[in-house]
Amino acid sequence: MGSVKIINKKNMNARKIKIGTNFRLILMMLLVAGGIFCFSSSTKAAFGEVSTFLGRLYWGDGGSAINAYLDMPQGFTMDNDGNVYVADTYDNVIRKIDSDNKISTFSGTGEYGSQDGEKSQATWGYPQGITLHTGDNDFYVADTGNSKIRRINSSGVVITLSVTDAQGLLQPKAIIRSGDYLYIADTGHGRIVKMSKFGGALEEIATGLNTPLKMVLHGDDLFVIDFGTESIVKINVATKSKSTLVADFTEPRAITYYQGDLYVNAGENGVWNEIWKVNFSSGAKTQLAERRETEWLNMGSDMFIRNSRIYILQGGGSSIMTFDLNGQDLEQIAGKHRFGDETGNASTALVGRPQDLAFSKDGKKMYISYGQGNKIAEYNLWTDELKHVAGHLMDNYVEGQGATARFSDVVSMVMASDGKTLYLADRNNNRIRKLDVSTGQTSYLTGAGEVNSNDASNNGYQEGGPCAEETSTGVAGCAYFNRPTGIALTSDEKTLYVADGSNNRIRKVVIATGQTSLIAGSGAQGFANGIGASASFNGPYTIALSSDDSFLYVADKYNHAVRKIDLFNNSVTTLVGTGNIGYREGSFSEAVLAIPENIKRGPDGNLYLSEAGSLRVRKLDLATQQTSLVSGSGDRGSVNGAKEAAQWDAPKGMAFLNTYLYVADFRNDLIRTIDLDTAIPSDRDVVAPGKSFMAYAPNLRGGWAVAVGNVTGDEEEEIITGTGAGFGPQIRIFNKNGEDLGSFFAYGETLRAGVRVATGDLDNDGYDEIITVPGPGAVPHIRIFDGQGNPDVHPGFFALDGKFKGGAFIASGDVNADGRAEIIVTAGKGGGPHVTVHNYKSEVIANFFAYDQNTFRNGITVATLDTDGDGKDEIITGPEYGSPHVQFFSLSPNEVKRLNPGFYAFDQNYKGGVYVAGGDYDGNGTEEMIIGSGIGMDTFVRIYNKRQLTPIEEIRPYAVGVTGGVVVAAGDIDKDGKAEIMTMPRSNGGPNFRILEE
Repeated sequence: MGSVKIINKKNMNARKIKIGTNFRLILMMLLVAGGIFCFSSSTKAAFGEVSTFLGRLYWGDGGSAINAYLDMPQGFTMDNDGNVYVADTYDNVIRKIDSDNKISTFSGTGEYGSQDGEKSQATWGYPQGITLHTGDNDFYVADTGNSKIRRINSSGVVITLSVTDAQGLLQPKAIIRSGDYLYIADTGHGRIVKMSKFGGALEEIATGLNTPLKMVLHGDDLFVIDFGTESIVKINVATKSKSTLVADFTEPRAITYYQGDLYVNAGENGVWNEIWKVNFSSGAKTQLAERRETEWLNMGSDMFIRNSRIYILQGGGSSIMTFDLNGQDLEQIAGKHRFGDETGNASTALVGRPQDLAFSKDGKKMYISYGQGNKIAEYNLWTDELKHVAGHLMDNYVEGQGATARFSDVVSMVMASDGKTLYLADRNNNRIRKLDVSTGQTSYLTGAGEVNSNDASNNGYQEGGPCAEETSTGVAGCAYFNRPTGIALTSDEKTLYVADGSNNRIRKVVIATGQTSLIAGSGAQGFANGIGASASFNGPYTIALSSDDSFLYVADKYNHAVRKIDLFNNSVTTLVGTGNIGYREGSFSEAVLAIPENIKRGPDGNLYLSEAGSLRVRKLDLATQQTSLVSGSGDRGSVNGAKEAAQWDAPKGMAFLNTYLYVADFRNDLIRTIDLDTAIPSDRDVVAPGKSFMAYAPNLRGGWAVAVGNVTGDEEEEIITGTGAGFGPQIRIFNKNGEDLGSFFAYGETLRAGVRVATGDLDNDGYDEIITVPGPGAVPHIRIFDGQGNPDVHPGFFALDGKFKGGAFIASGDVNADGRAEIIVTAGKGGGPHVTVHNYKSEVIANFFAYDQNTFRNGITVATLDTDGDGKDEIITGPEYGSPHVQFFSLSPNEVKRLNPGFYAFDQNYKGGVYVAGGDYDGNGTEEMIIGSGIGMDTFVRIYNKRQLTPIEEIRPYAVGVTGGVVVAAGDIDKDGKAEIMTMPRSNGGPNFRILEE
């Protein structure tokens, strides 16, 4: 099946998309399968084309207001007929609730913008204040995000009022009309200003306020909620005198006047809600009610009193509640609950505040974390069904199943290869957790939770292990996190890396034990490179691992940078970013970032970045060291279409599937796709799928050795690995799943030449022996071991001249058809082109030159394979360095025959050498030549057969830009009749062992 292309019209916003479920389902199944759905070349989507995949901007019109979703509304008013008008802030609309409690959109499309005109086509930018003048039936709106005052006249036309003031307005959050004048809370400037109802000059009434919010006018006295000082400020609009009326509220936000008294709504966000009655002359206050049903009563943002009922708009609860004048007799009249997160299919589902995304391994299911909605959802692309897996709207910490589990802002998640286990960075719970998506059961991994209840912003820092119950600071052995936001999983799935955001540190978690340790970061805010704790970050938010687990990339949010950590020594450098906020594409040294939040490694090996500051998605090309735009005009909105025209409203988590990048558009409550068709590389540039694990400590860097053989006496072949130069000569043995079966040192532990390995049945007992030789820096001492690391068959011998210290290579196979494997030895770089063949007694039975004996000194890699199925192995050689000229030879009694002139496995002019192996890759009974690229080019593995000197397949085992070469081996470790290809880096790489899938 070819590739699939889904075409969406440009600039189609979410609320206008209506695709039949069956048709959509077919398209999604094709997407997962990776096929092509082409219309015509004229409609083919271009790189960066944005479409809406899942969700809607807002929902509920036409039904009862009690079943509709509001999105953190901040202002409302009522007309004389009992109709309520709501500034539905993050839905970017003005909603109307009529006297029959039916809800509709009074003005706006749901898209962020500032377009004037007919009210249904106008756009708004986070409106927070609204007032109605019943005399002329004009509405005035504080359009906070646009820093404008706008009027909806009685004819239904939206008009922006002109402001003639050098300072202008900055995020106005409240507005009152009195006669021909408007009083405006110019919140960003900390002042109250007066302006004509037609616009014009601003007159300062009061300055020096600290976040003025809602206000009420009684006569000439204006009473203002000054949130920053938690007080009510009294301002005489005639004399401009200012005084504090009451100064001891907790987070006051809303105020109104009724029959000689002020009423105030206050209370700590998410904890409790209070209604107070205040004498407007003396400031004496009386608490009428304190309630803790914070699912709905959360962050009251506006209030008024009508017909002896107190109406309170709950910004945090996204609802409208009414009370009697004593703060009792609670009744909800609007708002289903916070953040629309309805289950259903693509036509009905809502995704409220999507924070991060992850796909199952087969690409059939997408997992979505609702950051502020505190749930994990699953969308099945094959059945077109969205369901909740775990969590509840109310944040808390509870391990449980389904809706009994509680989260508190899961910012990042990563899926394990089993397709069931999600690892979660549960930010406000200060824990790292797991979720079994097949059952909905959560479980605890590490992190002590909230240990400093007196200061939520400072939860402490301590390395340690799991402490499931919340505890006080200073308890030894407990791991303390402070708002962990990023998480990454190593390829062997034994280790998690965590961005501990408010601790300004990057940390490591051993999954088996939950034990943490520091990778980098001093804990202090800063922008210093260095090693480990000498480096500093400023709000590290998310992280991504390189394909070989050698490097960790950090979105350093408030340094406006991407940092790079070499996990070999935990050294931190700055990859891109100057420390200044802005937007500029260019080289890594010149590009400018703006609040980078989410970073992911793409299938092309490059980094993709979503930015809260620039409202863009960007690409960091690691090969060219250049940044480029993927999507975003820089304007806030929800417009689909071409990359330079598309708009976002807080793009966050990302995930890749086929040729699409899926992005959680947080404020728009949408999952959107970006077409990467021309950016996702050809098959040649895509890293091959397969299993991976770390054969040694993941922070190590160097070259490695690998072999395959049945060395433990069971029915399956094992994986044997060795170290490169600079490391002790440790041999490790693994099964096909990467599980450690044992290890030993082939030579003295202090030797730093590394160890190269081969396997062969030298004694014809049906099981393979492990054969070793040191690398550069030691003489060619051949040793033979059984699968437990015991010397076997022969005490060992010295090959070549016994003195050469340039390192040797070894292979083993039955090259003379005597029923026993022989040992083949070659010299590394600096040695001659000798190939010696030894029997199990160490006797030389053949000795020949594979290349020119007078000039060749580039070293030889060697392997054996049976290319014709006759039961006798041939010898294949390739230069360790130099042109990739591969040759193979056959032994006969008293003769070594060169089977052909050889061939160049890669370009003849390439001088980085090759690594050779053999195995029955296609299961046809004869073995193929498996050639790994050397140093100085991207890593490739090519497969050749005896007769075809063009590769029958080419595979990329590691990401674009990894140029240290690749060591190859082959063996049928899963007993399916075909040899699997196994790789490790040849130089300057982590111990990333890969089993490549066909």
